[in-house]
Amino acid sequence: MRRESNLLFFIVVFVFWTTSVSASAVIPVKMPHESNPSYHIELAGWASLVKPQITTEHYEHATYTHYYYRSSGREFRLTTAAIDNGDVLYFARNFDRAPINQVLLKITAADPAVVRVALPIAGKIGSWKTAPSLPTTIHTPLYVDGRRLYYRIGNASVFHPLGYTVLQEKKQAEKPASIIRNNAGVTYSIPLPSSQTTLAETWGILSAKPLVKWDQDEAASQAMNIGFDNGKMLSLDGAYSPDETTYTPYQPGSFYRNPANGEGLHSLPYLNASDYGTIFNDVATHLGYCAVKTQNTEGCWPTYPRSNWLYSEYKTSYTYIDNRRNADNATFLLRLLKNRSDDAIAHALTKWDAYQKSYILKTGLKIGSGLLIPDYVGGVNASISHTALNHQAANMNYLYERYLQTNDPDKKVLADLLLKGIENTAPRWVKSDHDLYYALRRNLSPHPNPDYYELTRDDLDYSQSLLLLINGVPSEKIQYLIDEKNTWIAAHPVH
Repeated sequence: MRRESNLLFFIVVFVFWTTSVSASAVIPVKMPHESNPSYHIELAGWASLVKPQITTEHYEHATYTHYYYRSSGREFRLTTAAIDNGDVLYFARNFDRAPINQVLLKITAADPAVVRVALPIAGKIGSWKTAPSLPTTIHTPLYVDGRRLYYRIGNASVFHPLGYTVLQEKKQAEKPASIIRNNAGVTYSIPLPSSQTTLAETWGILSAKPLVKWDQDEAASQAMNIGFDNGKMLSLDGAYSPDETTYTPYQPGSFYRNPANGEGLHSLPYLNASDYGTIFNDVATHLGYCAVKTQNTEGCWPTYPRSNWLYSEYKTSYTYIDNRRNADNATFLLRLLKNRSDDAIAHALTKWDAYQKSYILKTGLKIGSGLLIPDYVGGVNASISHTALNHQAANMNYLYERYLQTNDPDKKVLADLLLKGIENTAPRWVKSDHDLYYALRRNLSPHPNPDYYELTRDDLDYSQSLLLLINGVPSEKIQYLIDEKNTWIAAHPVH
């Protein structure tokens, strides 16, 4: 249902000092069609003695309620995100403040039955094992299937903030969560210790429906890709990827907020909860609204840490724009919008469209009747970067896909400029061994970085499918590049 107000039509924020949630109160979480609360969230420690300030954000498919606890320089935040499918995500953070302190987050599931437990296998990213019963303590996340309730829960991670969205995990400071099971249910007690230099954070999902259909092989394998139990992390403000050694700041075990939202994009084919589970919708919904809230005033999504090699080559500084990550994120939002109406997502895409058009027309290198656009923008002293073929194709594909959604001829005109940019330089992308060059510099000389094994080819394959839909015929030049890359791949199989 569309909101009537034109002012802040997609988000309404309420701020108040609560009288309904008092100090040490239990927050009940009621599932659809349940007469009594299915879960309870409770705090122990200093925060339990503080009356929280509450802010609420309303979107079309989720409502975020933030509980802020502050006392004697300490700060704790608990957020519940009620998704319109009935699931509730929670995010808890004990901030890096002095003095050293600890808050205990207690989650009680009012369902003592445990049918199946899924846990990640230590040292094997993306690998899971199932168990018939609960352990007494956990150092890693787990998924629990009960008779009535299904949830994802885990211990808290401890991080040292390095700036520019980079968080360095401090595993030695992390504490296990304890589990007590009785006839009334299961209680998870999660310690969140913090200090002046470290914060603690945990998140989970509470549901009355299966989060993952573990017996369905594709559901189980895809849940590993998007469930953030595969070496990545999820936070209230978005998805975090392992930090690059070529980034500043960087420390071993650090993560940065990645604006690409690949996990959201990968979740979209699996939104049918009856076939795959509800986690895919939950992750897509949350990351969609994270993109809305982290979009800057220009309409794009920066990468905050500095890339050392980009700085060395182009003086590209902190908070730069990576047009591939932005195109991936915009494609995620576009497909999410195809799945359901959403004013906030639509508004974010309109802002992105205006930025992308200006970016293409201002920075594009004219190649006959086409343009090659630079991959990166960042810093007043930065020079214009190279054009990677996968970046060019991803932006072109977004524009064609957006054209198919909106029938806006402006999108096709821009996409055609990028297509002609590729076609008019097609021979320059091919190496003597049939591999493709990763990128061309502004003087059209090849960049020495190696091309991806399949990514660029896959991008071009998708371009062909879009061109077939729009023009009735694919591009001969694009097919030439695909065929050359396939020849190289055939000669270099992955073992």
